[in-house]
Amino acid sequence: MNQIKPKKREQLISQNTNNDRVFQLITEEGEFNSNNLEQISKWNVFSKGLNYGIVGIIGCCGSGKSTLLNLIFGTNLKTDKPNIHSSRTTKGIWIAESEDHSKLIIDVEGNDSDFRANEQENFSMKTSLFTLALSDLLIINLWEHDIGRYRASNYHLLKNVLEVSLKIFNYENHKTSIIFAVRDYSGRIKFSMLNNKINENINKIWNEIDKPKRFENKKFKDLFDSIALQFHHKAVKPKAFLRGVNKIKKYFINQNNPKYFFKKKYHKGVPGDGLLHFIQNIWKKVSENKEIDIPSEKKMLSLFRCEVFKTETWEFFLTNLQSEIVEPLNNNTVIDQLKETMQGLIEDSIQFYNLKSRGYDKQIAQNKIDEIVFKFYDQLHSPFEKQIELLSKATFKKFIEQLDKYFPTKLLSASYQKHSKNIFNNFSNEFSQKAKDSILPNMDWQYQVEFDKLQKMMNTEIEIRRSEGIKCVSEIFFNELSNRIIPTIKPLFKNINTDFQTKLFNNYIKNFKKCFNYILETLKGYGSNELYIKHIYQQLSKEIENIYLQECRNTHKKILNLIISHFNTYLKENRPKKNQEYNDFFFHDIYEKAKASGLKLLERFRMITIPLDLYPEYEKPENQNINNNFELDLELEDENQKEIEVFEAEYNSTKEVYIINEKDYQSYYQTYVQEINILFEEFTIKYRIKERELFLPNLVWVLIFFFARNDLLKLLENIVLAIIIFFVVFFIFLFWKLGHIQKIFNKLSPNVQKKISLIWRSGPTLSILRYKEEKGELYFLESSNNK
Repeated sequence: MNQIKPKKREQLISQNTNNDRVFQLITEEGEFNSNNLEQISKWNVFSKGLNYGIVGIIGCCGSGKSTLLNLIFGTNLKTDKPNIHSSRTTKGIWIAESEDHSKLIIDVEGNDSDFRANEQENFSMKTSLFTLALSDLLIINLWEHDIGRYRASNYHLLKNVLEVSLKIFNYENHKTSIIFAVRDYSGRIKFSMLNNKINENINKIWNEIDKPKRFENKKFKDLFDSIALQFHHKAVKPKAFLRGVNKIKKYFINQNNPKYFFKKKYHKGVPGDGLLHFIQNIWKKVSENKEIDIPSEKKMLSLFRCEVFKTETWEFFLTNLQSEIVEPLNNNTVIDQLKETMQGLIEDSIQFYNLKSRGYDKQIAQNKIDEIVFKFYDQLHSPFEKQIELLSKATFKKFIEQLDKYFPTKLLSASYQKHSKNIFNNFSNEFSQKAKDSILPNMDWQYQVEFDKLQKMMNTEIEIRRSEGIKCVSEIFFNELSNRIIPTIKPLFKNINTDFQTKLFNNYIKNFKKCFNYILETLKGYGSNELYIKHIYQQLSKEIENIYLQECRNTHKKILNLIISHFNTYLKENRPKKNQEYNDFFFHDIYEKAKASGLKLLERFRMITIPLDLYPEYEKPENQNINNNFELDLELEDENQKEIEVFEAEYNSTKEVYIINEKDYQSYYQTYVQEINILFEEFTIKYRIKERELFLPNLVWVLIFFFARNDLLKLLENIVLAIIIFFVVFFIFLFWKLGHIQKIFNKLSPNVQKKISLIWRSGPTLSILRYKEEKGELYFLESSNNK
């Protein structure tokens, strides 16, 4: 279509700026005015959907067409009075919006002007066809005195328009109302007669026109409704003219009036928002002399407008999607009831589209919305994946919080495996359910990859905590092991006797079984496998063995005192009884037996026997009852505590571990022999003194006093010296009786004690024990008196 020249465009814009509700649609050159269409598209009439009407008017120049429209519809169409009666006031085609914003008014240039000369007929035909194609109501403006005249009353134009319209229009689905506006009615002829004359001429024209086959049997009233209205001369009878206008105005304006002219059967079914596009297409077809199929044009318009609505709906959908779903997800917020939110968004978008497409071809509108709904689902898949990702993170976070709640420290419960599995299953089910609830119906959206990832993360966390828990339990257990076991074996070292090894052996087994039973039950609760339990068994065996060996090694430093004490005890238990005869051989026999007993004890303590193969046949852990007791109970000494017998160990072999090496053993042996020799000497001296006291007769004491009497008398003459000697002898005797001398003797060093003993033994009243340090042996010799 040709573009409007710049100068013409400026004139049009200047004209249109005078009234925002009046617009020149077709220029006088016959061009469609596409300028400022955006401005008139804002008219309210274009937003009424199907609740609007279109009225067009054709007729002679200067017949008052614009004036009549202004009075009826409250428009501002140009009505300047021409100087010449046939001059043009309206040029081309103008449209206007009615005062109530519900009607579109089409004002057509007069058809009898001499301005166009030879082109007038062609232009009038096009504008009349165009107006007939668009209008619900077509007003034909004619003068009373022209009724019956072929050209003056525009019958020739009506005939040509009807004939052409039947060929290019499709009248099967709608009708058009034609209103004959009889102007300058004088009243000389009854209006009913004029109305009959008009109908007679219409039927004559209808019968004369060349009709297509599909309309051959159709009558005029089958395709058109017609009515005639009278209007008095505006200049001669202005009041009557206005009364007539006001009388019929209500039939154009008041929708509640029973005789309301704009009936649904006249409406072309074009929604208001697509009307300008429809008008443009109709003018294009008319100006190019192409066939006009209103239903096809409506479908074409539906395709065009529904495509526009689809784009608008898509933008509406994206805007709401951004605010309701995308932004919260970008803020790492899991959307509760995402499926309902997405369904609501789709429904709102469909409703938005349906409101826009209401009045257009239903099938075309449905096809377009079906196309965009698929795009909705495709667009929503990405937010769904984001939701699943955030849901996975949120679920894992709550999973960690739940683990922290039930297992607040690294020292976990023995029911950890069962309880953590329950937590794992609960959150796995929760994630799966929420993920399913986020899937739109009939959508094959998957979340398995994220679900597997979540389960792997949870399993990893459970395993890390399980490993830390086992490590913590093991550390506490082994840290407490010495404190729990040592008190049970210490009493064994207080009385080391012949059954010491047996008691130590049984104690070892008992402690090992208690410890291993406890740690085995705990590790089963953590779900430990057989390999790790065997590792703990080996570690436990090593630790307990080290405890026993260390305790024995700590005690072997005291073993010398123990066996010497044992030697001394043996001497006391086998000392000579009252009135029992004894000699050196008797003492020698006691010495050898006591010495052998001590050496046997030293030899017994030199090594300990440890059982082997105490590991039981492994049993898979059974489900444990959930227990929130996180305390580690290692009270092995409590006899009232119920012992958990997980297994009965059978040991098939033992091993002997030396706790005293050869060097220490020889050192202990030498020291032992030296110490028991001193003890035995003291023991024999005690009994030899008693023996000597028993065999000294009283006569000996009398002889000693007789021969030493002179010395005693001289001593008594010195009273002071006598008193001093008396007190010295008395206190020595008293200290000896009280045992203080023995205590002082014991505090002396061993070498000094030996020298004093030799001096004491060298007296003539005692048998002599020659002490020789040869091979650590003692030799008994007869007394010097016997020699």
